[in-house]
Amino acid sequence: MRRSLVAVVVTASLGVGALLSACGSDGGGTDVKLSAAGERGKQVAKEQGCISCHTADGGKGTGPTWQGLAGSTVTLQDGTEVVADDDYLRTAILQSRGQVVDGYANVMPVYDGEISDAELADLIAYLHDLAPADTGGEGSGSGS
Repeated sequence: MRRSLVAVVVTASLGVGALLSACGSDGGGTDVKLSAAGERGKQVAKEQGCISCHTADGGKGTGPTWQGLAGSTVTLQDGTEVVADDDYLRTAILQSRGQVVDGYANVMPVYDGEISDAELADLIAYLHDLAPADTGGEGSGSGS
């Protein structure tokens, strides 16, 4: 009985590791100068597990890369196009199942109530810091 329990635990651990490694990089890999709020947002992304599926360097992941996202035009699964402004980013983080980016599965956890307003603002500041300065996104590079 003990051996079969160990086998189950090992198998489950390997499965979780494979799933996380398939999601993408650690979200780093970028030489962008981050604002103070962006640095805090990067930490929030690590703590909340966002970086297991989203990259910050343009690399492919389970979710869209965050490089250049803020202020860009995003095509959703239903074919509509939206600008990734602060309102879109806030909704995409808190109520992720409502507007899924075309080409990606609807698998992102819902964070509504799981993240504070300050953490959300810092995370959005991080996304702005990862966008080119000429995207015209709201609050680009600033944050709170």
